[in-house]
Amino acid sequence: MSESKIDPTGIVQIYLPAKDLKESSDWYVKHLGFTVLFEGEEAMTLKHEMGPMIMLWQTDSAPVKFILGEGESAVISLMYPNVEQLHQELKEKNVSIEKLVRFGDGNRYIHFNVIDPHGNKLDIGNYPDLPDMKIQSIGNQ
Repeated sequence: MSESKIDPTGIVQIYLPAKDLKESSDWYVKHLGFTVLFEGEEAMTLKHEMGPMIMLWQTDSAPVKFILGEGESAVISLMYPNVEQLHQELKEKNVSIEKLVRFGDGNRYIHFNVIDPHGNKLDIGNYPDLPDMKIQSIGNQ
């Protein structure tokens, strides 16, 4: 809980750069199941059944990236129920993906990274504990 008496109620949208809006939005619809909600000259809004919207902005500065450790980190993490199946489907469609990784008790955590047409790296995972997580501030323990 913040010190402010006014707390946010959710995350509405995430902004991602796209060098070609049509190419990028088609990719998110075809490969990750998003739906186009708004289509403009400089931006497009995409929505999945769960989670915040993704707003693609026309720009030449794609991709968003930063280095974490010795590699490039994903900028968004998306939860899917059948990560292995999605990984296989994307692999068969020659989408740019990284290897499937398993970890944790009984290897129940499964994830991989996928790169959109303009180089934005996304993490796809199953996050089996997420529905049961309790939010607790580190400062209030």
